[in-house]
Amino acid sequence: EQIFEGLAIHNLFDRFFDLSQRNGFERIKFLFFVRNPIRQAASRWAEALIREGMTMDLEEWLPSAPDIPRLAACLQELTARPLAAVSVINYSVRKHHLANDLLDWLELDSTEGFEDRSDERVNRTLTLAEQDLQLAVNRAAQEGFSGLGKALCQELPHLEGELAFPSREAQQSLWDRIGACVHAINPHLPPDQHVEFDLQPKTHGTSDVSFAREQLAVIASVLGQQFKRRRKPD
Repeated sequence: EQIFEGLAIHNLFDRFFDLSQRNGFERIKFLFFVRNPIRQAASRWAEALIREGMTMDLEEWLPSAPDIPRLAACLQELTARPLAAVSVINYSVRKHHLANDLLDWLELDSTEGFEDRSDERVNRTLTLAEQDLQLAVNRAAQEGFSGLGKALCQELPHLEGELAFPSREAQQSLWDRIGACVHAINPHLPPDQHVEFDLQPKTHGTSDVSFAREQLAVIASVLGQQFKRRRKPD
């Protein structure tokens, strides 16, 4: 999803197609993935907590979530390029069929050479309590502090994460802002994969947080190591 920003903001299209034409390519295939916007934005915020030191509260950040508008800008740019063959898949609809979708896009007839690892968890989302803690640490540290969230996901991969969702008003605000972009994206998708407004019940900040002992052990280990590194010598 982040590639939208790199392509659109840094205007790489001209250089990319220039290179392609000079080397005699007759068709350039692009495959983009999109998700229904509320879950996509909530997932993006949870990831930004770990990787980008996010300090904005979800309620404040979600109405300005950037991914859908960036994809729409990329698709608009590519439709004007004769060499471009664009495909878009809605991950929210096809997440259990991605291997087959990828084979179709690659124009391959069989799964030979592909290892089926669909039952293996690649990563997990932070739990709601872990997200609250990571947000508080990011704000207190005043700099990116990714070690905590990464350690929780790596050391405790069996825990079930959960996306946080803000108020209905914040979700509606996002949808109102991106509605035109969604209408521009949907013609690139099959009718059964159209992007939809996936309104979710509020789960962000609705209750006190709690941690299991195994989570506390990881949290203490990471913070303890950080304190040791920052401790000034006598």
